[in-house]
Amino acid sequence: NVYHFAKLCNAKLMINLSSMSVYGNSIKSKFIDEKNNPKPISVYGNSKLTAEKMLAVLFEHYRIPVVNLRLFNVYGPGQDMNNLMQGMVSIYLAQALKNKKILIKGSLERVRDFIYIDDVVECWFRASKSNSCLNLCINIGTGIPTKVKRLISIIRKKIPGTKYYLSRPTKGDQNFIVGDNNLLRSKLNIKKFLSVEEGLQLFISSL
Repeated sequence: NVYHFAKLCNAKLMINLSSMSVYGNSIKSKFIDEKNNPKPISVYGNSKLTAEKMLAVLFEHYRIPVVNLRLFNVYGPGQDMNNLMQGMVSIYLAQALKNKKILIKGSLERVRDFIYIDDVVECWFRASKSNSCLNLCINIGTGIPTKVKRLISIIRKKIPGTKYYLSRPTKGDQNFIVGDNNLLRSKLNIKKFLSVEEGLQLFISSL
């Protein structure tokens, strides 16, 4: 429906916000790039991959170019701190701020690629202005692996007295997922990203 509306409006480009979830689990310590064959292990990941495929078919019919931005773990101001089903950073941070207790579903050894919202918006903006991105899938991540236990350590430093508890993992959760962002760097000319420490401080200050 959105694509058909874009056609009615004579849009020149459609940006689809996809997700790292399309990849499923990558091999441990292997950074995943856009050439990897997507193998989603969750309903969410399958829905994102389906959207990408639908847009590719629609392009063949209506010729409005699409850029699929595969977002990694986005966090920052604007996230719903009451929604404990979405956003690893915001889920843990909300629990720490509310009662200084964090429930962690899964291993502390899981690895993620956390990217601050301002960096994502900059990528989004540049992709909307670049003809070199048309009909591409692009990883939107820092390319920096961060273990869950390091994220928890940073939160505990910023919110002293916070404790954590472990429970069973969520079905379909990914163990190791870090993006190869060479395509992002070359197409969007972005070389530097906020660190998790810097991003968390800005996030906490905004609340």
